[in-house]
Amino acid sequence: MKLRNMYILFFSSKYKIKEIVVDNFDSAGNDKYSIIANKNRISLEIILESDEELDTVTRLKGSSRYETAVAIAKEAYPTSKNLIIANGDVSADALAAGPLANELKAPILLVKKDSAIQGVKNYIKDNGVTSVYIVGGAGSVSENLEKELKAVKEGVSTSRIFGKDRYATSIEVASILKDKGYTNGVIIANGTDAKDADALAASTYATEKKMPIVLTNGSVLTPEVKTGLKDMKTAKATIIGGAGSVSENIINGTDLTYTGEKRISGSNRFETSVEIAKKLTQANIKTVIVANGYKSPDALTAGPLAYVKNAAIILSKQNEFTSSQKTYIGTIKNIETAYITGGEGSVDKVVETELNTLVEKSKEEAK
Repeated sequence: MKLRNMYILFFSSKYKIKEIVVDNFDSAGNDKYSIIANKNRISLEIILESDEELDTVTRLKGSSRYETAVAIAKEAYPTSKNLIIANGDVSADALAAGPLANELKAPILLVKKDSAIQGVKNYIKDNGVTSVYIVGGAGSVSENLEKELKAVKEGVSTSRIFGKDRYATSIEVASILKDKGYTNGVIIANGTDAKDADALAASTYATEKKMPIVLTNGSVLTPEVKTGLKDMKTAKATIIGGAGSVSENIINGTDLTYTGEKRISGSNRFETSVEIAKKLTQANIKTVIVANGYKSPDALTAGPLAYVKNAAIILSKQNEFTSSQKTYIGTIKNIETAYITGGEGSVDKVVETELNTLVEKSKEEAK
């Protein structure tokens, strides 16, 4: 692995310098580099701070999903006027909030129903937040906690986006996004706890296509969702996930027709994340974000980071990539950086090592 330290060298002389020639480079070890010079040339010696090699993969993690979300937020938005809050125990409300976070240029932080970790409060206090958007009703984020967050800093306002359930909440978010130019149809994804993975990787795609994410139980769209779609005059839909996640007949009883894509899916949640990544504008992809496909909160809050970093989100198993995931990552030209969200209990060190190798190869091939 190559060291990527940058050195800025300043030269001064009472004489006018015509040129400085540096050649005959010789390494004396990882912690010391010298340039051998003859008596007519300048001799330089560079001492590194340490011999630690710089990794190409950054792991964003905390002691819990709540701490991990704070780490991701700070990486995506060191400062932000806006912040989205959602319940970290039930991911559905935040699933639909990904594109809204991107439009608001806001991170997503997670809380319990009645409490928030100090890291959430510190982010509001120290990172420029003035507007907090709570996604979900009082059953997800209590009114007392809303007051508590508002009181963290003078001048902070709170607002709440919610419906009677996760599906109705998703259509409320979609309605707000319609007013922000999301008029190309909707993305329909499964919002149940057991099958929410397909939607996790879709926020960047939804933002790129200007299509909000609407949730279903997999079999039907609820009356509230159907009414909302009609009120929004939504004409087109794309399904995320296979037929086992979202039924082929899901648009029955609506005015929707399918887009040309109709359905984006793979044989499982891991392959579906690859298929979604392939639908992004590949020339824009400079970053890869890897999250555990079975532990949704880490991937959930990675959506804003993916948007900021022009990243594809790949949902992996804890201890391995699939062959198609490795192949896809290998097609990305000159990856600038890569992230893993979550600790080694979510994404094992062996996956980090393999990702690091793939990124290094991408950089070498771009030379």
